[in-house]
Amino acid sequence: MGLREGKEPIEENGWVKGEYIYSKKVGENIIANIPFKEILKQPNFFNIDVDWAILRGIEGGKFFETKREKNIFKRPIIYSLYTLKGKTKEEDCYFFFRASIYSLYKSFVEAQPVIGEGVIRAIKFSSYFLLILTLISLSYAGLLIYKTSKNISMISKGVNYFSLGNLDYRIKVKGRDELSTLSRNFNQMAEGINLYISKLKEKAEEEKELQLASTIQKSLFPKEEKFSKFKKINLHFVPSKAIGGDYFDIFCFEDKDVFLIGDASGHGISASILMAMTKAIITSLIYRKTPAPCLLPEVHSIILKTGIKDQYITLQVAEILRKEKVINLYNSGHPPPFLIKKDKVIELRLNSFPIGIFDGPSFDLITIPYEEGDFLLFYTDGLLEIEGTEFGLKELKLFLEENIRERETLFENLLQKTDKLISEGDLIDDLSIVFLKI
Repeated sequence: MGLREGKEPIEENGWVKGEYIYSKKVGENIIANIPFKEILKQPNFFNIDVDWAILRGIEGGKFFETKREKNIFKRPIIYSLYTLKGKTKEEDCYFFFRASIYSLYKSFVEAQPVIGEGVIRAIKFSSYFLLILTLISLSYAGLLIYKTSKNISMISKGVNYFSLGNLDYRIKVKGRDELSTLSRNFNQMAEGINLYISKLKEKAEEEKELQLASTIQKSLFPKEEKFSKFKKINLHFVPSKAIGGDYFDIFCFEDKDVFLIGDASGHGISASILMAMTKAIITSLIYRKTPAPCLLPEVHSIILKTGIKDQYITLQVAEILRKEKVINLYNSGHPPPFLIKKDKVIELRLNSFPIGIFDGPSFDLITIPYEEGDFLLFYTDGLLEIEGTEFGLKELKLFLEENIRERETLFENLLQKTDKLISEGDLIDDLSIVFLKI
């Protein structure tokens, strides 16, 4: 169809030819060539927004063509006509323009018979295409909204479970979008929280065990009142990071005093319990008036019968006989004590094995006289095993000899030395020091 009733349109080289109009679809636009006088008969044309327009025709026997009017985008065609009409007095000319399909469809939706069939087909095709594209977009958007809502619901459900204390809940993750990544992060967070809580529980159990071990260990030390027969006493204990099994005690009788010091192997509550059991055995033997030479063999025999494996005890017994003014020393693997006199330091060494390792070891005796005013230094191996320092038995004896003239303040000087060593190194075992003036 042309602008009016006429012949059927013919399509050639992409152009659709009607009775009065040539039209061609280019992208989302229509390019059309229409007789100027036919435009004036079509009121709907005046509603079309054009991109550009040209007037072509013959005037005075010569062909003319106006320059392309470019600045009329989004302006109705009537303004373009007014702009170009003054350039010719002839009505036998053509109006050549480009307009959007949407503009044409909007202007001629109620006047299809007067539009070229090519224009109609182009408009219909574009409308169907846009409709299909819109439906696809809406379907995809709906699917995306559904998946998004589902993932958000699952995450919300996980948060609710967590708030109720169910820390084992995990979100099922499918896909690789942002919400799937968020779900994975939620599951990783849940794993991290579970691991953290598990470690907190383990730490709480360890702290509870250490507290119990510390309580047991404190019970292994006597009160200072028990040392009332000595002219001067100094007791010092420094716990390591891991509670150990240090022990010392004294039993005073009318004619003698029995001092004991020991250390259980290992750390923690097992070492504390082992030494607490040993203290109970010793206390029972002492009050049964077991002779000092029999104390270590009896303790050794009882410990072996308990079946305890992979642990042992070092133990030292000093029997101070007041009338005879001598010290009988019995030892089972414990570091040697020192007798500090006015002019010399005596190392009381006895080579022996700890309790609980071998069946039937010998416990030798060393007897040494003392004078009133002499000092005795007992200690555990924590003093000689401060990691990162070089302070062993040889260095300890040298330190005592260098400070022998200041025996009354020797204990304080030793504590200063010990604190310095601990600050420079690492205390890996409990440290006990007992300084007695006889």
